[in-house]
Formats: sequence, structure tokens, C-alpha cells
Amino acid sequence: MSGGSVLKGSGFLIVARMAGMLGGFALFLLLTWRSTEAAGIFRTSITFLVIVETLPLLGMHRWLAIEVAHGSAQGWAIFRLATMFAVGVAVIAGAAYSGIAFAGIYDPETSACLKVVALATIPSAVNLCVASTLVGIGYSHQSGVITLSETAARSTLSLLLVLAGVDLIWVVTVFCVLRWVAAGAGLMLSRSHLLRTAARPGRDPWRDFLSQVPNLALSMLGFLAIRNAAMVLLPWFRDAFAAGTYAAPYQLFDLLLLIPTVLTISTNHAFVESARHSLSSQRRSTNELASITATYVFPLAAVGCVLARPIIELLFGPAYDGSIVPFQLLLLAAPIVSLDQVFSLSMVTAGDYRSDRICLVAGALTVIAACCLLSGPWGAAGAATGLLLGAAVNLALRLHFMRGVLRARLLAGSLRLPALATAAAAGFVWLALATAAPAGEPPRAAALLLAPLGGAAYLAALYLSGGLSRRRLGRLQAFVARRG
Repeated sequence: MSGGSVLKGSGFLIVARMAGMLGGFALFLLLTWRSTEAAGIFRTSITFLVIVETLPLLGMHRWLAIEVAHGSAQGWAIFRLATMFAVGVAVIAGAAYSGIAFAGIYDPETSACLKVVALATIPSAVNLCVASTLVGIGYSHQSGVITLSETAARSTLSLLLVLAGVDLIWVVTVFCVLRWVAAGAGLMLSRSHLLRTAARPGRDPWRDFLSQVPNLALSMLGFLAIRNAAMVLLPWFRDAFAAGTYAAPYQLFDLLLLIPTVLTISTNHAFVESARHSLSSQRRSTNELASITATYVFPLAAVGCVLARPIIELLFGPAYDGSIVPFQLLLLAAPIVSLDQVFSLSMVTAGDYRSDRICLVAGALTVIAACCLLSGPWGAAGAATGLLLGAAVNLALRLHFMRGVLRARLLAGSLRLPALATAAAAGFVWLALATAAPAGEPPRAAALLLAPLGGAAYLAALYLSGGLSRRRLGRLQAFVARRG
């Protein structure tokens, strides 16, 4: 069974994860209205929970999904060993979290929340194994039901607690308690679907499992560091206020990356088949997905940069003026991160784990070093700069390693039309904004009316340049239709 085919039919699971992100944004938005410090404390605490949602298997979730799909007679043994491994990693992570909390690295409220998060590392590991297993054996919709149920209960209870004005530690406690409930439900489902037998004679699943870990562990650690290091390090070098100032635009950054991430996940099967077929087929799939991603991300990032002030002030209020520059820096990073996801998918499905590992580790080290150097003097802007630099290093190395797959001329051709249309739309919005308020800032609502006008200008420029031709749309539609 191919590495991508196990993800076929996982649309409900993707929808559940999208709902979780949207619910988290609503909760965070409510906390920003309480105070910047509260938003920073909450986001820092939840970042540690987000890390442990994917860390425990050290990148082996796809291997687990593939192996349990090979047959029920082997599935239970593999699920047990993967869960034991993940729980072991989770225990170490929980101990590290507790050590950080008791060491007093963060402020007392953040440390208290982190102690609670440490208790949720084990169920997070179990949930990861359950989700990978259910996807592998074709029950991804059941994993989606668990995720969606947890999200609905968590969002409802958390919003009620925030509205009631309770301490943040109780909101974090709700997250962790429901994580245990979801883990219990997932374990029961997995037991009901997998035949509980021993491994086949002559095969050592532990050896198979551990032999794959070195290929993926450093890549997973690098990925998590690139995405989360700034949020974890900033309150250490500054305070909760700086963390809240950074967390507000980072939530919007997360939402912007949601659709490109879903596209990358849903086209996994198509990339596996392309890599298996030929190098030219792999190149064509990579360029097509890069074009689709750029068509979506480029204009949103560019117009968002121009309208950064009214967007931040409308959503979070004038108190978040310090988030404007970090927001613009993160928007600059968004196209880099989105395209890197495409190239990473192409690299991994072709089996080039070594190059992927080098790219992610180099990017992670860059983020960590830049955040350590810049977060102190520049606060949230320094943290956002660190993420931007790390993403740029990661992408530059990836393009270097993939020069045999990606032809510069063909890749540039795939990105040229969205880039030109984006430049036209951003220029139009900037000129309109300058004309509307030559002596000062226009009203926020009036400024945001320029966003749909910028969208119309983008579509018009894309159409006039041939980006919406029938041939081009037909080719992209055919690619999306076979995403699996």
C-alpha cells in the first residue's frame, strides 16, 4: 500500500481539524479583549500542547498508518509498540514541561498552566497513534468524529469559562481533561477494529519501527522548531505582553496557512503516484500544486501587508499596534512556508529523507538563533523576523537539493502569473489607500473595503495575463480531481 493511499478519504478528518483551528481562533480573539498578557499566557501554554500533538511518534505517524493497513493480523501488535514508543516520548516531554514550569523560566501564571499541560502529554500521544491507525485502516471519518467532538466540547466550555472571567488555568484544564476523554474513546475504537494477535513469526516490528525513526525524527523536530520556537522563546526573553503581541498576528498566520496545508495533505496520494511514475510527472505535479498555492497565498499576503494596520486594529483593537510589524513579517513568511510545504511533499514522497532532514534542521537552528538574538531587543518583531529567516533558509536549501527535479524556468513560469497579478493588486490597494487618506489614516472599516477591491483587481489582472484561461483552469482542475 502506498504512503499516500492511506490518506484517501480523510476529508472529514481535515474538516474536523479546520474546525478546531477556527474554534481556537475564536477563543483567542476573546482572550485578546481581556488583555494582551492573558492572550500571551494562553497561547504560550497551548503551543506546548500543540507540540506534543505531533512530537511523540517522531514523524512515524505515516509509517504506522501504512503498516496497520497491511493486515489486521499484524495491526494490533504494531499499534501497541507504536503507542508504547509514543507514550515513552510523551513521558519525557511531560517531565521536561514540568521541569520548565518548576524552574520558573516563565511568569507564575504561565508556569501553572504549563504544569497542567504536562499532564496531557500521554493522552496526546495516544490520540496521535489512534488517528494514524484509524486513517490507515480506512476509518478516518471516525477519527474525525472524535476530533470534532473534542473540538466542539472544548470550544464551548472554554468560551463559557472565558466569558465568566475565570482564571486561564481552568481553560487549559478543560483542554487537557477532554484530551484524556478523546484518548479513551480512541483506544476503544482501535481495539474494536484491530485483531489482537501477535506479530507474524520471523518479523520483529520493533526493529522495523526503530529502523525508520532516524529518517524522520530530526525532520519532525526541525518542523516543530520552525513553527513554534518563536512562541516558546519570546516570553522567556521578554514577557507575557510581548508573547500576546506576537500571538495575535501568529493566529492570523495560522489561518492563512490552513488551506495550503489542507491542499498539501489531500494531494499526498497524487504525489506518491507521480513520483512512482517518472521524474517529469513528479515535476509536473510539483509545479501545478505550487501554482495553485501561489494563486491563493500571494494576493492574501500582499494585500494583507498593505492593510495590516486596519486588520489588526479591527480584530484586536488599538492596543495591538505593536502587532502590525510582526504581522507584516509573518505575511512575508507565509508564501515561503506554503511553497516549502509543496516542495517538502515532493521531496519526501520521492524518498529523499536526508535532504528534507538537512533543510528542516538548518531552518530550525536559524529560527532558534535569530529568536535568541532578536527577541530581547525587538520583542514580537524580532520573533517574527526569526521565523521569516528560518523559513527562508529552509526553502533556499530545499530548492538547492531539488534542482534536479525542479527546472528553474518551469517553476518560474508556474509562479509568474500569480506574482504579476499580486503586484498589480497590491499596488492598486496601496494607491487607493494613499488617495483615500493623504494626510492620515482612513477609518478602519473604510480601509478594509479596499480588500475586496484588491481581490477584484487581482482576478482582473490574472485574467488579462492569461492566468484564468480555459486551458490553464482545465489542467489545474484535472490535477485537483486526482488528489486522492
